[in-house]
Amino acid sequence: MPLRATIDGNDIYAYEYTEGDWISFKDSYKEKNLLMPCCFSQAIPKTSKLGTFFFSHKQKSECNSAPESSEHIYLKTLVAKAAIEAGWSVCTEYRGVSLAEEDWVADVLCKKGNATVAFEIQLSSVPYSDIAERTERYKRSKVRVAWLVDSIKFKDWKTHSTKSHPIFGVSRLSVGELPTVRHFDRSVNEFVKALLGKEIQWITEPWEYYIFYIEDVCWKCSKPVKQVYGSAIDVYGESAKTVPNASTVLSNFCDFISNDELRSLGLNTIGKHEKLKGNAPGFPYCNVCIHCGAPQNNHYLMNHLQKQDREFGEAKFTSPREGSGKWVWLMA
Repeated sequence: MPLRATIDGNDIYAYEYTEGDWISFKDSYKEKNLLMPCCFSQAIPKTSKLGTFFFSHKQKSECNSAPESSEHIYLKTLVAKAAIEAGWSVCTEYRGVSLAEEDWVADVLCKKGNATVAFEIQLSSVPYSDIAERTERYKRSKVRVAWLVDSIKFKDWKTHSTKSHPIFGVSRLSVGELPTVRHFDRSVNEFVKALLGKEIQWITEPWEYYIFYIEDVCWKCSKPVKQVYGSAIDVYGESAKTVPNASTVLSNFCDFISNDELRSLGLNTIGKHEKLKGNAPGFPYCNVCIHCGAPQNNHYLMNHLQKQDREFGEAKFTSPREGSGKWVWLMA
């Protein structure tokens, strides 16, 4: 549901109205040529369950604009107002086209001088790949973007937030309370002003991972090996719990560490063996002996993890990946 409508070709914004003015507008809008900016059909002013003013289609139409929740409209209003208070010009539901002729619609587009920043609000569940793809689309339009996501539905938002893909978790909305950006425990209003004011910046620093392993012996060459079964970064981690899950956990190692880096730590490497007995069908990733290259099946690994009949350990790995770091509020 947009916060923007047009009257005789001129944009008006619902968040610019006081409560009294909005009531008066509701009584008089029928005398005006009030249209939706998405499809130019007739619009009506409404108030959401959270008390936010917005516009809606007067009648069902063939418009392909996606419906928005009351929470989405509320956050969009907070972002727009904060950006205006920070001295930026704002347009909600702004439609643009990338240099590759890709269409996009920004929840809130902010401009100041030569700078253009889009704020996107994502409260429904989508794959992180969708967020990354849409971010790249903005880049091809020379627009920077910041994502505000539901911190409950996107539990691992922090590990996906990077300099090139800025993602920030927002607390669930409660009537009468301003939502907060969880990473900084500050209100959305304060956050928007700080981000636009360059008080929030990406500080590059290596990520420190802990890789969990058990002491074992290779079934083929009988040499001692360290079978890896999980990893953790900060408070986020995962460990193998079932034979299929072991493959999934081990395949995720490829996102942050190479086999050469595992080998330098004295750990087994990770390999893909589609028809290995002891691996679940369709879940082929497993440990590979650091000495002879023999695959170590996941059924065998899980037996030792469940019986706890081996020595456990952890290896510390500092990722040298370019761009690793965190978002910091410099004045906080």
